[in-house]
Amino acid sequence: MLLSDLFNQLTFGELSQIKLGGAEASGITKENQLQMLQHVNAGLTELHTRFHLKEGTLRVALDPSLDTYVLSKKYAVGNRESRAPVKYILDSFAQPFEDTVLKIERVYDEQGRELELNTSTDRSNRLSQVLRTPGLNTLVVPPALNATQLTVIYRANHPRIIKEDNSFDPQEVELDLAPQYENALLLYIASRVFNPIGLNQEFHDGNNYWAKFEGACANIGTLGLELNKTAEVDRVERNGWA
Repeated sequence: MLLSDLFNQLTFGELSQIKLGGAEASGITKENQLQMLQHVNAGLTELHTRFHLKEGTLRVALDPSLDTYVLSKKYAVGNRESRAPVKYILDSFAQPFEDTVLKIERVYDEQGRELELNTSTDRSNRLSQVLRTPGLNTLVVPPALNATQLTVIYRANHPRIIKEDNSFDPQEVELDLAPQYENALLLYIASRVFNPIGLNQEFHDGNNYWAKFEGACANIGTLGLELNKTAEVDRVERNGWA
């Protein structure tokens, strides 16, 4: 789905009766694209947080001076602007890490063995080698772990859409979102646009659209459309990560 298609659906659908993005106001123009992108990015994050839509992979080089690794692009090798003293995320300039970690799901060592994560009982008598995640994008590696590099599989967010200058073209921006989730995204955006308008009313279009969004999410949940984790494990193994 192109961002321009999403804008058109909002223009002639949910936002058709208001000045911001509505058909009578010539749609979503260059002047209000930045404002609308805030809603689009928030909606994409909401859906990727609620549903397991996408997984990402990171290679992390362990450093003897560190035990805590924050999976932020500040520590990515491909980030030329970062001044971090140690860069341990092994991305590249061609394919930079885009700060899309929502939750760390699994971790593997160099031999492809899955490591224990947040284990609270000594099932394997190896608690000294159990990794912890004190934060959703933070990994604590025990000193006793015999490894030099880890592969981290994480629940991924949609890359943030940024309007850098006036050359920004919605027809060139592809949304990585399955068609089954598009209606929920439209409803979420509409709820955010309308909510500031009628906060003094008992019921208004903003919370009406929010109720519809919640209904759409509930329907998606019953259809079993989330990522197949078993299939993802197989994919990791086929690619030699595990």
